Parts: sequence; C-alpha cells; structure tokens
Amino acid sequence: FESVIRMDISFFDTMHTGQITSRLTNDASQMVQPLNTLLNDLLANLMLLVGGMLMAFRTSWKLSILALTVVPPITFSYRKYAQWARKVNRSIWCAMGEANSSATEAIHNIRTVRAFSTEQHETDKYQDSNGTALSHGKRNAYVGASVNAFSSYLNNGTSLLILWYGGNLVSDSRGQVMSLGSLITFQLYWNMMNGAFISLGNVF
Repeated sequence: FESVIRMDISFFDTMHTGQITSRLTNDASQMVQPLNTLLNDLLANLMLLVGGMLMAFRTSWKLSILALTVVPPITFSYRKYAQWARKVNRSIWCAMGEANSSATEAIHNIRTVRAFSTEQHETDKYQDSNGTALSHGKRNAYVGASVNAFSSYLNNGTSLLILWYGGNLVSDSRGQVMSLGSLITFQLYWNMMNGAFISLGNVF
C-alpha cells in the first residue's frame, strides 16, 4: 500500500479503483498463504531427501548414481514451468482485478447504470474478464498436468531401471555385490527420496 499511495497521479488516472483494491487484497493473501506450506513441508522434505540420499549411497552407490539421473530433467521441466506459470498467474490476477473493478464501479453507480439501461453491457464486461481469467487458468492447469505426468513417467521408468539393474547385480554376483535385502532396502530409500523430491517441487 505504501508503494501504491506514493505513485504519480497519472497512475491512478489509468487504473481503476476496484482493480487496485483487488490487487492489494489478493496479492496479500497470496503472499501469506504459502507460508504454512513452506514451514510445514520444506524442512521435513529436505530432511527426508538428505537422509534418504545418505542411506541410499550407503546401501549402493551404483544404484544411487543411476537414480539421480532423473533429477536434472525433472528439475529443468519444473523450472521452465514455474517461469511460464508466473506470467500466466499474473495475467489471471489482472483479469480478476478487471472483473472486480467492473463490478465495483457498476454497483457504486447503479443509479446511472439503471438510468441508461446498461445492465447487459456491465454484465458482459464482468463476464469477459472472468472468461479471460478462466482461459488462463485452464492453460495453466493443462501445462501443469503435462509436467506432472512427465515427471511421473520419468520416476516410474527410473524405478523400473533400478529394479532391473539391481536384479542383475543380485543375480550375477549371487549376493556378493548386492543382496536381495539390500535391493529392497534401496528401493524403500528411493521411494522416500522420490516422495520428498516431488513434494519439494510442489513447494517451489
């Protein structure tokens, strides 16, 4: 609010009052809401990830290196999606601000709206802004689902590769290089690491 109140008068000439108040309330709530997720999930998943990684390397460094090959492509895809989604979310909030501005001005000047019979015009303006926000939200949902599906397929493929390579180590060495129990233990550690990594990706 301090930054807004110090803006030039020309800024208020180009911005609607309802849009400014909408952005103030919505942006503030969006800043406060992720704090619970960060505090509850960030530290817990970091501890699970680091602890699982240490125990996995202690169990089998070969399988650990094989499992970590999935991290760069998933991290890259999440980073690109986050950069793209930031712009889309900004467009969504702008459209919702326009809708709130139209509704505020129409209700505030309801006598003028009724006098000139512009109810349908005001309704169309409100619906157009909401439609824009909805279309951007659908795009964000489709792309987010595609990224999640891509990461899920990579994780499943890596799990199958771990089982295949670990099974070969167990059978070829007859338990001398790796036992069946060590393979099962490593798979449990990998599942713990994978769940923590996915949760951290959702946080960021």
